[in-house]
Amino acid sequence: MRLLIVLILSVLFSEGTNAQAGIAYCFKGSLTACGQSINGFSNRDPLSKYHGAIAMESIDDENKYAIYGQFGYHVKGSAVRSGSYIDHNGNRVKGTKWENQFQNLSLALGAKQKFPLGPESRWFYLLAIRGDVNIGTDLKLYRESEKTVNTFTFGITVGGGMEFPFSKYVGGMLEISLAPDFSNQMYVPLNEIQPTPTTPFPNQM
Repeated sequence: MRLLIVLILSVLFSEGTNAQAGIAYCFKGSLTACGQSINGFSNRDPLSKYHGAIAMESIDDENKYAIYGQFGYHVKGSAVRSGSYIDHNGNRVKGTKWENQFQNLSLALGAKQKFPLGPESRWFYLLAIRGDVNIGTDLKLYRESEKTVNTFTFGITVGGGMEFPFSKYVGGMLEISLAPDFSNQMYVPLNEIQPTPTTPFPNQM
């Protein structure tokens, strides 16, 4: 199972040193939208979860470039949703959602390039390499396939955003990034491709 894209909208606050060059310490929190394919078939619905991270990055004299490292926790995966339906008694049954969740710790190392955006703000783009360690799963689909989950996955992170100051030492940032994986989070055998969620009316799906 390959994670295709994670879309992150982050807000972070940073505290720098009192010199022009130094280190900024950052705290991030965001929503995450994930998509997956299973053995090459992208037939799953997006999974909306959350992401949190701490980071530190260098500050040069002109604030044009930065090297940064980031350590965070995020939930990846996919979902299958069914619409509402009328059962054999004529009752309307609400739609149901089944999720595959992978709780991962993530370490990213990369670089940013920054450009002026008004008197104080800057916009930037970033590129990083990333490694994830799986620390837990919650599989509503493929419940017998937990043993096929890979403990370690890797990929890259690309993105961009803008920085804006709140005061001399504290600022904020809006960031949007894409984080495709280059390795499988798990592999489901071909004879298990069709999901088997539990529902009281399996013939109504």
